[in-house]
Amino acid sequence: MGHPVFEVKKEYSTDRKELKLFIKQVHTQDTTSQYPQAKFFQGNLEVEIDGKISTFWIPARKESEFTVAQSTRPAFVNIDFGRQWIKEISYNQTIDELFAQASKSTDIMARNEAIGSLTTL
Repeated sequence: MGHPVFEVKKEYSTDRKELKLFIKQVHTQDTTSQYPQAKFFQGNLEVEIDGKISTFWIPARKESEFTVAQSTRPAFVNIDFGRQWIKEISYNQTIDELFAQASKSTDIMARNEAIGSLTTL
């Protein structure tokens, strides 16, 4: 029952040539509900980085960190390729990242979301 609320942050290190993704589950359980709710959610999360899709296992815990070898700073990082998760997400992207995602992502829903975000800036 319920759904995850993710807070996503990313960091790129030019020295180490790696991208780090930080995913935090920030939802709270409704303790008044008669139906049991998950404290934390788990499952595969597909992430598109400049057109390449990687799958990460999200464990049932508050915070997860993933490291990806990346020779250059990615133009865009699309969290939840194909929108497989029912979720809420807080994920800040720059205008340049949104433009790149809108024009280069192979995920039509991610392209649409990026265009929508650009129109509200």
